[in-house]
Amino acid sequence: MEKNTDNGIQRGFSFDEIQYIDTDFDIHLSERIEKEISAQEIEELIEGGIAFTKNRVLVFEECEQMEQWEGCIALRDIIGNPPYFAFFYPSQKQRLRIVFDNENAFHRLYMHIEASGYHSFDLS
Repeated sequence: MEKNTDNGIQRGFSFDEIQYIDTDFDIHLSERIEKEISAQEIEELIEGGIAFTKNRVLVFEECEQMEQWEGCIALRDIIGNPPYFAFFYPSQKQRLRIVFDNENAFHRLYMHIEASGYHSFDLS
C-alpha cells in the first residue's frame, strides 16, 4: 500500500484493516476472496474514488477492469440481500464488497462511478 505524504491518505486498501460484518464471509470465486464492508464506513465520495473511515481510499483507476467491458470496475446488485457493489482489486486478488442498507446511498455510489467515467456490471 502506498502512502500519499501530502495529505496522509493511504492509497490502496489493506484487507486486514477492514472491519467485517460477517467474519466468516470468505467466498472463493475464481480464486478470488470477497471481503464485505458496510457502506456506513464511506466518509466521502471523492474525485475518482471513495474515502472510507481510517483514512482508507479506494481509487477507481487502480481497480481491475473487466476485459469484455472497458471501464467496468465493479459488479452491482440492487436486489441482493443486502444490495452491494463488489469492486475488483487485482493487487490483492480479492473483491471488496460494499453492502448497503439504504437504496439512496446505493444509487449515489452508482451515479458517482458513472460520473467518474467508469461502469459497474448489473447482476440484478
